[in-house]
Amino acid sequence: MAIAIFDFDGTLITGQSQMMLIVYALKKRQIDIYSFIKIWFWFLAYSKKLAGNPQLIIAFAYRRLLHRKSEADILLFIEEFYHAVIAKKLRPKIISILEEHRLRGDEVILLTNALEPLARVVAKQLDCNRFFSTTPEKIKGVYTGEIEGEIMYGYKKAELIKKIFTPVELNNASAYCDHESDVALLELVGHPVAVGTNQRLIYMALKRHWQIIN
Repeated sequence: MAIAIFDFDGTLITGQSQMMLIVYALKKRQIDIYSFIKIWFWFLAYSKKLAGNPQLIIAFAYRRLLHRKSEADILLFIEEFYHAVIAKKLRPKIISILEEHRLRGDEVILLTNALEPLARVVAKQLDCNRFFSTTPEKIKGVYTGEIEGEIMYGYKKAELIKKIFTPVELNNASAYCDHESDVALLELVGHPVAVGTNQRLIYMALKRHWQIIN
């Protein structure tokens, strides 16, 4: 049994789930317009390569969305969001590859910066064996609005995977990612795959002779 690691945003789906979630939250009156505008401008800057690590803005967004809300209410909201929005954004080619891994008996892992309740729903819907994500803090079933530790982004993904799997397991593993921030993760595995059209990642993939899926 081999390991197959899948990023979420831009890999399993088209687009960024965090921004989709904030748009959906605005429509459902789960977030105010002023917070939405601030978050939207930051994501625009990120998409234009004008902003780097999204830790601060993601912490701000989750604080506005989750503060003092119950785990049960957020999970219900996220499930509605998945079926209303995310299910329509799944990339058929990558989903087909994920299913091939699963049918071969590989361990399919979802590794994402997305909010833990969303990662949980996605992993269940796609029948992933395990998932790792950004974890929001909660006390007695109620979210505080804060994040536990750092977001699951960039080198944090590579650090986590190195702790879980042996070098031999990683040498037989595959990883599918769409962004240059995931290069450290891709370099860990024996079969790295660059997904999408991110120019920086494609350039790195070509230099390293990695597989590329558009």
